[in-house]
Amino acid sequence: MAYRQIGWCYSLGQHLRRLDALEQLNNYISEDEFKSLSKHHNVPLALLMEHSIDISKLFKDEKINAFNQTQLDGTITRLNASMGMAERIKNTNFPRPYRLTLQFFIYLFLVILSLSLTELGSFIEIPLLMLIALPFFLLEKIAFRIQDPFENRPMDTPMTAISRTIEINLKQLIGDTEVPEPLTSKKFYIL
Repeated sequence: MAYRQIGWCYSLGQHLRRLDALEQLNNYISEDEFKSLSKHHNVPLALLMEHSIDISKLFKDEKINAFNQTQLDGTITRLNASMGMAERIKNTNFPRPYRLTLQFFIYLFLVILSLSLTELGSFIEIPLLMLIALPFFLLEKIAFRIQDPFENRPMDTPMTAISRTIEINLKQLIGDTEVPEPLTSKKFYIL
């Protein structure tokens, strides 16, 4: 189950980026389970279902008690809820008027500002207006880019690095000797 959970983390990252959610998953689950998962559209959800099936078997075989089953089922439910929230963020489209309204008010502000700076002279007015306008346009651009944090762009949520950290932690907890190194970036950003 620990390896499946590691696979779930990587699979969820791929799924949110609309990439192949089965990529590298065969490193963490059995071949039969991999074949069964290849039929599912939402692979991370299917992985959580496999967790639930295993927890039920453990309880039925009396390897865990009712309290343990309840706690584990609650954890699966919270993982599922978190996955759903991330998917809702991914699938939320901001309407075009949102961006157009923001741009309109930036331009309106700059026109009004330029009218109020006319007494300064064009040698000062133009550079000052550009200096004031630049942060507003940069903020608008950043706001537009961070609307979807799962597009696999440099400024997006580093899903692969988060998954690697979880892999390291889980492997250390179960005593695995093949613990990978944390992901680091040779550039400014880490994915």
